[in-house]
Amino acid sequence: MANSSFQKVKVQIPVTPNKGGTGVGFLNDKGILVGGGTGNVTAILPETSGNVLVSDGTRFVSGIASIGNETVTYEKLAGDLVDIVAISASDVDWSLGSIFTKTLTANTTLTFSNYQLDKNITLKITGDYSLALPASVILISGTYFFGNVTNYISLHCTNDTLGSEEVWAVITQN
Repeated sequence: MANSSFQKVKVQIPVTPNKGGTGVGFLNDKGILVGGGTGNVTAILPETSGNVLVSDGTRFVSGIASIGNETVTYEKLAGDLVDIVAISASDVDWSLGSIFTKTLTANTTLTFSNYQLDKNITLKITGDYSLALPASVILISGTYFFGNVTNYISLHCTNDTLGSEEVWAVITQN
Protein backbone atom coordinates (compact mmCIF):
# COMPACT_ATOMS: atom_id res chain seq x y z
CA MET A 1 0.00 0.00 0.00
CA ALA A 2 1.29 3.40 -0.90
CA ASN A 3 2.02 6.01 1.70
CA SER A 4 -0.77 8.53 2.12
CA SER A 5 -0.58 11.88 3.74
CA PHE A 6 -3.43 14.03 4.85
CA GLN A 7 -3.43 17.74 4.63
CA LYS A 8 -5.46 19.91 6.93
CA VAL A 9 -8.19 21.78 5.11
CA LYS A 10 -9.97 24.73 6.65
CA VAL A 11 -13.70 24.85 5.88
CA GLN A 12 -15.33 28.18 6.43
CA ILE A 13 -18.99 28.11 7.43
CA PRO A 14 -21.24 29.00 5.77
CA VAL A 15 -20.19 27.49 2.44
CA THR A 16 -21.29 29.80 -0.38
CA PRO A 17 -23.39 28.49 -3.31
CA ASN A 18 -20.51 28.92 -5.79
CA LYS A 19 -18.53 26.45 -3.59
CA GLY A 20 -21.41 23.93 -3.42
CA GLY A 21 -23.01 25.16 -0.21
CA THR A 22 -26.19 26.93 0.77
CA GLY A 23 -24.74 30.13 2.17
CA VAL A 24 -26.44 29.32 5.48
CA GLY A 25 -24.39 28.20 8.47
CA PHE A 26 -27.27 26.59 10.34
CA LEU A 27 -31.05 26.27 10.26
CA ASN A 28 -33.21 27.00 13.27
CA ASP A 29 -35.58 24.30 14.46
CA LYS A 30 -38.69 23.98 12.24
CA GLY A 31 -37.43 26.41 9.60
CA ILE A 32 -37.25 25.90 5.85
CA LEU A 33 -34.68 26.92 3.25
CA VAL A 34 -35.69 28.77 0.06
CA GLY A 35 -33.28 29.59 -2.74
CA GLY A 36 -33.00 30.52 -6.37
CA GLY A 37 -30.09 28.30 -7.35
CA THR A 38 -27.33 30.91 -7.66
CA GLY A 39 -27.56 33.07 -4.56
CA ASN A 40 -27.57 32.33 -0.86
CA VAL A 41 -30.45 30.28 0.46
CA THR A 42 -32.84 32.14 2.78
CA ALA A 43 -33.98 30.54 6.02
CA ILE A 44 -37.65 31.15 6.79
CA LEU A 45 -39.06 30.48 10.25
CA PRO A 46 -42.72 29.95 11.14
CA GLU A 47 -42.66 33.12 13.33
CA THR A 48 -46.41 33.20 14.11
CA SER A 49 -49.02 30.47 14.52
CA GLY A 50 -51.24 30.33 11.43
CA ASN A 51 -48.67 31.78 9.05
CA VAL A 52 -47.96 30.14 5.72
CA LEU A 53 -45.27 30.54 3.07
CA VAL A 54 -46.35 33.47 0.84
CA SER A 55 -44.72 35.34 -2.02
CA ASP A 56 -44.39 39.11 -2.02
CA GLY A 57 -43.62 39.05 -5.75
CA THR A 58 -39.85 38.79 -5.44
CA ARG A 59 -39.25 36.41 -2.54
CA PHE A 60 -41.00 34.04 -0.13
CA VAL A 61 -41.76 35.11 3.42
CA SER A 62 -43.69 33.77 6.39
CA GLY A 63 -47.02 35.57 6.42
CA ILE A 64 -50.80 35.45 6.48
CA ALA A 65 -52.52 34.00 3.41
CA SER A 66 -54.53 36.67 1.64
CA ILE A 67 -56.47 37.35 -1.51
CA GLY A 68 -55.59 40.85 -2.68
CA ASN A 69 -55.59 42.97 0.44
CA GLU A 70 -58.17 40.84 2.22
CA THR A 71 -57.12 38.10 4.61
CA VAL A 72 -59.00 34.82 4.54
CA THR A 73 -60.51 34.03 7.93
CA TYR A 74 -63.07 31.57 9.23
CA GLU A 75 -65.19 34.45 10.47
CA LYS A 76 -65.48 35.86 6.95
CA LEU A 77 -66.32 32.52 5.37
CA ALA A 78 -68.35 30.77 8.08
CA GLY A 79 -71.71 32.40 7.41
CA ASP A 80 -71.44 31.77 3.70
CA LEU A 81 -70.51 28.14 4.27
CA VAL A 82 -73.30 27.23 6.66
CA ASP A 83 -76.25 29.56 6.00
CA ILE A 84 -79.42 27.73 4.95
CA VAL A 85 -81.66 30.04 2.96
CA ALA A 86 -85.33 29.50 2.14
CA ILE A 87 -86.10 30.55 -1.44
CA SER A 88 -89.14 32.79 -0.94
CA ALA A 89 -90.02 33.48 -4.58
CA SER A 90 -87.95 32.02 -7.39
CA ASP A 91 -84.53 33.74 -7.20
CA VAL A 92 -81.47 32.00 -5.79
CA ASP A 93 -78.98 34.66 -4.67
CA TRP A 94 -75.61 32.86 -4.56
CA SER A 95 -74.18 35.42 -2.14
CA LEU A 96 -76.65 34.59 0.65
CA GLY A 97 -75.65 31.04 1.59
CA SER A 98 -74.63 27.58 0.51
CA ILE A 99 -77.82 25.57 1.03
CA PHE A 100 -81.14 26.75 -0.38
CA THR A 101 -84.51 25.12 0.30
CA LYS A 102 -87.89 25.36 -1.39
CA THR A 103 -91.16 23.44 -1.28
CA LEU A 104 -92.84 23.85 -4.65
CA THR A 105 -96.54 24.72 -4.60
CA ALA A 106 -96.73 25.18 -8.38
CA ASN A 107 -94.57 24.60 -11.44
CA THR A 108 -91.53 26.83 -10.86
CA THR A 109 -88.75 28.40 -12.91
CA LEU A 110 -85.76 29.45 -10.80
CA THR A 111 -83.50 32.40 -11.56
CA PHE A 112 -79.98 32.94 -10.23
CA SER A 113 -78.36 36.17 -9.12
CA ASN A 114 -74.94 37.14 -7.76
CA TYR A 115 -73.15 34.12 -9.22
CA GLN A 116 -69.83 33.45 -7.49
CA LEU A 117 -67.01 31.78 -9.42
CA ASP A 118 -65.99 28.36 -8.05
CA LYS A 119 -68.68 28.42 -5.38
CA ASN A 120 -70.75 25.30 -4.74
CA ILE A 121 -74.32 25.50 -3.50
CA THR A 122 -77.01 22.91 -2.91
CA LEU A 123 -80.71 23.24 -3.64
CA LYS A 124 -83.05 21.05 -1.56
CA ILE A 125 -86.34 20.97 -3.46
CA THR A 126 -89.57 19.21 -2.41
CA GLY A 127 -93.09 19.26 -3.86
CA ASP A 128 -94.88 17.42 -6.64
CA TYR A 129 -94.38 20.08 -9.32
CA SER A 130 -91.98 20.69 -12.19
CA LEU A 131 -88.82 22.72 -11.73
CA ALA A 132 -86.97 24.58 -14.47
CA LEU A 133 -83.41 25.78 -13.90
CA PRO A 134 -81.82 28.81 -15.60
CA ALA A 135 -80.29 28.42 -19.06
CA SER A 136 -76.83 28.84 -17.47
CA VAL A 137 -77.14 25.38 -15.88
CA ILE A 138 -75.51 22.39 -17.57
CA LEU A 139 -76.84 19.12 -16.19
CA ILE A 140 -73.86 16.81 -15.69
CA SER A 141 -75.72 13.93 -14.07
CA GLY A 142 -79.10 12.98 -12.66
CA THR A 143 -82.78 13.60 -13.30
CA TYR A 144 -85.33 15.74 -11.48
CA PHE A 145 -88.15 13.61 -10.03
CA PHE A 146 -91.71 14.61 -9.19
CA GLY A 147 -93.69 13.15 -6.34
CA ASN A 148 -93.05 12.58 -2.69
CA VAL A 149 -89.27 12.87 -2.98
CA THR A 150 -86.58 15.40 -2.05
CA ASN A 151 -84.35 16.48 -4.94
CA TYR A 152 -80.85 17.58 -4.02
CA ILE A 153 -79.29 19.69 -6.76
CA SER A 154 -75.58 20.32 -6.35
CA LEU A 155 -74.44 23.36 -8.34
CA HIS A 156 -70.91 24.55 -9.13
CA CYS A 157 -70.35 27.97 -10.76
CA THR A 158 -67.67 27.70 -13.46
CA ASN A 159 -68.20 31.15 -15.02
CA ASP A 160 -69.68 34.19 -13.24
CA THR A 161 -69.10 36.70 -16.07
CA LEU A 162 -72.33 38.64 -16.68
CA GLY A 163 -74.02 37.26 -19.78
CA SER A 164 -71.76 34.19 -19.94
CA GLU A 165 -72.63 32.49 -16.63
CA GLU A 166 -72.15 28.73 -16.47
CA VAL A 167 -73.13 26.35 -13.70
CA TRP A 168 -72.67 22.57 -13.58
CA ALA A 169 -75.41 20.56 -11.88
CA VAL A 170 -75.79 17.08 -10.42
CA ILE A 171 -79.23 15.95 -9.20
CA THR A 172 -79.83 13.17 -6.67
CA GLN A 173 -82.78 12.11 -4.51
CA ASN A 174 -83.29 10.53 -1.10
